[in-house]
Amino acid sequence: MTGAFEVVARLDHATSLQETSKLFEGLYRLDRQRRVRVRIRSELGQKSYPRVVRLSVSRGGSSREIAIDLADQRSLVHMPDLEAVDVYYKRSFSPENLAHLQHELSSKIRPFGLNNPTSSLAPVWPLLSARRASGVSLRQLATDARQLLALPSPSAFECEPGVAAQPTVLFQTRVWEPAGDPLTTAINEERVMLVAELRKAFGARFVGGIIPSDYARKHFPEALTTLECSMRAYARLLRGPLVAIYCRGLHDSVGFKMAEYLAASRAIVGNRPTAVLPRPLEEGTHYLGFGTPEECVAQCTRLLEDAELAQTMRRSNWDYYLDQVEPSALLINRIEEAFEPG
Repeated sequence: MTGAFEVVARLDHATSLQETSKLFEGLYRLDRQRRVRVRIRSELGQKSYPRVVRLSVSRGGSSREIAIDLADQRSLVHMPDLEAVDVYYKRSFSPENLAHLQHELSSKIRPFGLNNPTSSLAPVWPLLSARRASGVSLRQLATDARQLLALPSPSAFECEPGVAAQPTVLFQTRVWEPAGDPLTTAINEERVMLVAELRKAFGARFVGGIIPSDYARKHFPEALTTLECSMRAYARLLRGPLVAIYCRGLHDSVGFKMAEYLAASRAIVGNRPTAVLPRPLEEGTHYLGFGTPEECVAQCTRLLEDAELAQTMRRSNWDYYLDQVEPSALLINRIEEAFEPG
């Protein structure tokens, strides 16, 4: 098959534009590159899950129906979409968590890759126009506009490995109200312990802390960051420190930080990802793994003291970003894969 793909992206009034922003950014970048021709179709009423986007893709007489599911939960799929499509890409992909599905359904599911909310101005007006046509209120439309315009562009995170980095360690993160969920409580405690150990070990060479919220101020006041916490400020912040700490997301998803660190070509110390990616991140090449705060400190020290290891990792992470994570690369990889034989 040759020529551009024809892509119709469908959204309805339930679609989360913030969570799916990178998907649309990738499509519009590909449109500018003339690798796809994209149209957004509005559908009246709620037809999909907020983090699922349906694509109808065709080229050279062949076509595929694709769903892209950006939800954190590994065992959650949106059955109406799964039943209707040829390929169902899932951000938090773990085959063992989908064993309850019939084989003809589970065989459609493939890993999507790394997501993080990011958008240039290019998709904003088409998305808002489509949202309005889907029947959302003007109040919701204003909320959508504020959220999209607050997002950093992909280039705001990007920093090539040749740009000098500071000999510091970055870990700025959030905690959530647990609402009785023991997993959320455990993740909160892990993050607070990491902040404490990193501050103790590196002092002024540590950058970050817990993002203030009502819950964080009440329960973890000693761990709060004093830095600006907007998404745009964070994108600027992570381009400085040499080492960046990755911790697992809710439901053991691969959190947004991983994509952002790769874009900034940081040397990464992180929890070992357990969700499946289209191309695995290799321990020792793309990150140094840890299981305890003490191990995290030791791995950070190793990178700070071994300039060659840190620089080699930065180059590997930049290459991975360009090939797998940059929005147009991420989307064209998934579109082309959908047309490959199963």
